[in-house]
Amino acid sequence: IEKTVLYIKERIKKESSAERTINLFHCLNELNDNSLVEEIKNFQRSGKLSNEKLEPHQCSALAFMLLMSEEILDEFDLKTYKTSAAGYQRLLPVLRNCRKAILNSCDLTEKSCEIVASALQSSNSPLRDLDLSYNNLGDSGVKLLCA
Repeated sequence: IEKTVLYIKERIKKESSAERTINLFHCLNELNDNSLVEEIKNFQRSGKLSNEKLEPHQCSALAFMLLMSEEILDEFDLKTYKTSAAGYQRLLPVLRNCRKAILNSCDLTEKSCEIVASALQSSNSPLRDLDLSYNNLGDSGVKLLCA
């Protein structure tokens, strides 16, 4: 089991798909390994979550934690967290659990639109207010959002 856990953690660090990393966290959860999620909870308790730069895998852990709480967030502001464009990408699945998403100036691209569109198209999506200003979504990204 330890080798499997280590393998999954490595995949989380290397994976670029936000949705796949969430699935990998489900696998870790099934294997009773919550160490990456605990790391984020400790950051949260210490107040460092919005001050320290988060690595993409830490953003995935945060997204997993917020999704598993099943609490609908009134507002999710991506810029609350200091991270890279890849980190922001990994936080996007949280859109499934929020009413208002502020995603302006977060280096989002056409690839990001797939996750945003998925959240918008979900039949029970609580998302009602979305700010995507100052991102480079491109024509095809905007078309995805309009479908």
